[in-house]
Amino acid sequence: MILPDYRGGSIVNLMASISRGLGAPRVGIPEARLLPAHQIGRARHVVLLMLDGLGYEYLVSYRDALLRRYLLGELTSVFPSATAIAVTTFATGMTPRQHGVTGWHMYMEELDRVCTVLPFRDRVTRETIAEVDPDAVRVLEQPPLADLLDAEAHLVMPAEIADSTYNLATGGQAWRHGVSDLADYVDTVAGLIQSAEQRQYVYAYWPRLDSLAHQYGMASTEVQSHFAALDAAFDELRQELAGTDTLLLVTADHGLIDTAPDRVLEVAEHPDLLATLARPVCGEPRAAYCYLRPGAEDDFLAYVHGPLAGWCDVHTPNELVQGGWLGPGPAHPRLLSRLGDYALVMRDNRVIHQQMNGDDPFRLIGVHGGTSGAEMRVPLIAAACD
Repeated sequence: MILPDYRGGSIVNLMASISRGLGAPRVGIPEARLLPAHQIGRARHVVLLMLDGLGYEYLVSYRDALLRRYLLGELTSVFPSATAIAVTTFATGMTPRQHGVTGWHMYMEELDRVCTVLPFRDRVTRETIAEVDPDAVRVLEQPPLADLLDAEAHLVMPAEIADSTYNLATGGQAWRHGVSDLADYVDTVAGLIQSAEQRQYVYAYWPRLDSLAHQYGMASTEVQSHFAALDAAFDELRQELAGTDTLLLVTADHGLIDTAPDRVLEVAEHPDLLATLARPVCGEPRAAYCYLRPGAEDDFLAYVHGPLAGWCDVHTPNELVQGGWLGPGPAHPRLLSRLGDYALVMRDNRVIHQQMNGDDPFRLIGVHGGTSGAEMRVPLIAAACD
């Protein structure tokens, strides 16, 4: 089991280095040991490519990768090691303890709804939360990192998500740029720097490796082929930025491992477990939060330690918070309510899934959110484009 290294070795610490290097106020989070703020501050421009799903262990398996030539070392993700939590850290510079986003599916006590965070929809009814309550976007608002920097901030990402409720809430005053494909991604980032009249910070998110891994698995030819395309795109961008005094950084939100059908715990197939639950299972397939019916605690624990023995480890929210899983800093006022009554951290490559009305059956091969090395370790790559 690997837990986040919030003392200087996590993606949170990378964001602390970037924010301080670009003039933001100090917030008490240590800088990244691999890349202190003063090194970032030397560059006129900073570009951060966030390649969803590019784990450290996967990257170093390619000895000849161009990305590997510029590898500084490894960072840890946050917990859970998953996109919704990590991208909120990239957007705010905060730990999960501070920003309060705890999973893809999250119970929001203030709305009394289980929400799917990034699309910002009610998980059960599929309603868009902002349509139900126009003021509900407040539950996602955090101080956007982009608004604190002494630099012009830009967000680059696929066009279909560039103006999502989530990105509007966390992007602040940053300019948003939607792209259509990988070539457009490279061209857009390069163009922003090449045409810059003042200092630039560009955060560029690319999700395709992760989506292919979910569908086909990390060992698939589809993932291998796209990794090769990403490797070439990185080198193309590095050359395009030559002479611009840009620090080109690459990291990821998490890595992935492959699961199998016999490793999927379907809640519907365990009626005695389902009977203890007051709400749909929240969190991630590899780290789930369970909300219990009144008086069901003994039955829940008996089932977890009995029929589910070997499938998962069980923790209370206080154990996660006090154990440092979610990081340091002032806790979000709703944090404990977003961690359920108990958290199930799945072992090996096992997952838990609860199919709701309208959901597809669980067909993912590549998964993340847990504490394995492949999920938790991500690379830090740096190329000085002097």
